[in-house]
Amino acid sequence: TWVETDPQHKTQYGEPYSCLKAKAYMVRTEKDKDLLLEIDAGIKKEVSVGCRVLRKTCSICGADLSYGCCEHKNGEFYQGKLCYTKLEQPVDAYEWSFVAVPAQPAAGVTKQYHQIETQPKRKARTNEEVVKSLGTGTISVEEQKNLKLYIDHLEEKALLGREYLQDLKSDIISLSFLSNSPLDEQAIRILLEKMDAKELKQLKEAFAKSCQKTGKPQLGYQKPKKDTSENREFYI
Repeated sequence: TWVETDPQHKTQYGEPYSCLKAKAYMVRTEKDKDLLLEIDAGIKKEVSVGCRVLRKTCSICGADLSYGCCEHKNGEFYQGKLCYTKLEQPVDAYEWSFVAVPAQPAAGVTKQYHQIETQPKRKARTNEEVVKSLGTGTISVEEQKNLKLYIDHLEEKALLGREYLQDLKSDIISLSFLSNSPLDEQAIRILLEKMDAKELKQLKEAFAKSCQKTGKPQLGYQKPKKDTSENREFYI
């Protein structure tokens, strides 16, 4: 809410023209559709304004009418000067009512078109910047769409990561048996749950090296030896 004064524009009493202005907005919903159409078409324009001012003074004697009346009456002329109440130092305009004939001439709605197009376009933000701004600013519709795609992509990567870790743990458990590890399966599983991906890879490499040192795996396939005693291979 603010007061604008135009020194070039005079009132009918020769004083600089001043007007009280305030900005308001309406959300375009199905419920307000008809009202917005009437405003856009100019059918709904004139308004009666409810406002709060710090002082109300008499135009003739300057008495502060907030604390009582003076001897002058509004609408009457005194020595050729019209008596009326001046509303001074407005601090708030808290209500507008659409009326057919406003008490204050020319009180009405001033529409603004293409406000969004005239504003400078905001630089496109990365998904990481949008995530950091959550809770501290607004997100455009386009950013919401991009953020959803970004989250879907992260969820897909997370699923692949979980599958990789599960395969890694299974390989470690198998290698632990083949390397004759003193730990039982339950102890190894508890240990694996506390390790990250890097530690799991290192443990797998350690078990693999241990299997190489022990030679053939404990459960590995061994070709059966032929019984050559007494030339059994020539028996019929």
